[in-house]
Amino acid sequence: PPLKVQIAEWLSDDLKNGGPGGKLYAESLIRLLSVHLLDRYGTSSSRQATPAIPLNRQQLDGALQFIHAYLDKDISLDEIAAAAHVSSSHLIRLFKDATGLPPHRYVIQERIRRAQHLLISGIPIQEVAVTLGFSDQSHFHRHFKRILGVTPREYILHFR
Repeated sequence: PPLKVQIAEWLSDDLKNGGPGGKLYAESLIRLLSVHLLDRYGTSSSRQATPAIPLNRQQLDGALQFIHAYLDKDISLDEIAAAAHVSSSHLIRLFKDATGLPPHRYVIQERIRRAQHLLISGIPIQEVAVTLGFSDQSHFHRHFKRILGVTPREYILHFR
C-alpha cells in the first residue's frame, strides 16, 4: 500500500491496541505522515529544506536524561523536545542522527534494557511490563523478542 495508507494503518492499530510507545509513537507517526504529505503534495516553496543544525551535547543530554528519568511514563515528543530546548520537529529530525534511532524506538530499546536488569533480579514478567509503561504483557513480550531475539521467559531461564 502507499506510504500514507501504511502510516494511517499503523496509527489506527496503535490507537486501538495502545502500543508501548504511547503518545511518543503516535506523535512520530503523525509527524511522519505530515512530512510525507508536504513532500508529496506541498508547493516547491514549502519543500525548500533548511540545513539542520545538529543537536549539541547539552541538548542531547537534556533529551536523554528526560527519557531515562521518565522511562516508565507515557512521555511525549514535545516533552522530550522541551527538555532538550529545541522544537519537536528539530528533535525528530536530529535525534536519530545523534543516537542512531528515532525517539520512540530509543525509548522502547531503553525500556527493554531496563527490563533485562529487572528480570534478572527476580521481578515477575507481568510486573516488569507494567513498571516500564508497556500497555500489556504481550506488547512487552513482542518488543523484547524483536530487540533481543528471545522471549522474556527464555532470557530469565538463561541468566538465572
